[in-house]
Amino acid sequence: MTPQQTHWFIWAALFAPLALYLGIALAGLGPSASTALEFSSLLAPALGIVATFQFGLTFVLRRLLLTGPIRQGHIDPGSGPGASKVQAAYIAIWAVSEAIAIYGLVLWLLSGRWDLFVPFLAAAALLFVFHAPRRGATSPTSWRLA
Repeated sequence: MTPQQTHWFIWAALFAPLALYLGIALAGLGPSASTALEFSSLLAPALGIVATFQFGLTFVLRRLLLTGPIRQGHIDPGSGPGASKVQAAYIAIWAVSEAIAIYGLVLWLLSGRWDLFVPFLAAAALLFVFHAPRRGATSPTSWRLA
């Protein structure tokens, strides 16, 4: 398996649970109207602030761990150690993105409110699409626009 194929495989493995989270919500596996918590706590805004920070963090991580070092020649994505660093950076970015979706799932499981769930899920999906491995990611020239 090439490094690019490995990146796509890991990306798909981390992106697929977003569909599972949506499936859980659509199947109604969350709280019933009688068991849903009255949601007047600070949890939703607090997780919103954390998610906003993490949203921005994915771009900082991409710049610090991928595009910057590759442009400066500190990482050669075509070499074994370089490919490992690229893979580790991708995994860190995708894990932070996944956490945002999990926050939404937790809020939905506690409250049953779609208006708390959907923004988190959508933000995570957007990040996964934006941070998907690009064709030729093992070549330094592919990072010119990233």
